[in-house]
Amino acid sequence: DQTVGVTLELDPSGGQPAAVTTLPDPQWTVTLLRGEHLFANWCNDLVPPGTPERRVTESLPIVAGTITIDGPVPAFDDYGAEVTVQLTGLVAEQPDGSQFELPDVELVNANWGGAAR
Repeated sequence: DQTVGVTLELDPSGGQPAAVTTLPDPQWTVTLLRGEHLFANWCNDLVPPGTPERRVTESLPIVAGTITIDGPVPAFDDYGAEVTVQLTGLVAEQPDGSQFELPDVELVNANWGGAAR
């Protein structure tokens, strides 16, 4: 329902990522988001009237866990490659320092460099 989501951002300056990464890792920024329409309208320069827009009400860092990329890791410029990622043992940290674990999940990104489903 797009009210809770996890985003993964990869810093290409660290080179090709490993197929298995243990967090925290300086190459990855992983964030838990809460809000509405979290994966709607990635394009922010031309949103038709009446179309839902992303509204983030809370953003929490993921401070532990494992990212496992199934199959070969695509090159950074391989836009459109399909990538499947297993996220296991993810731990989010709240502003007060308390932590909680998220359920394991599989993400499929049919457009490397874009939004996963």
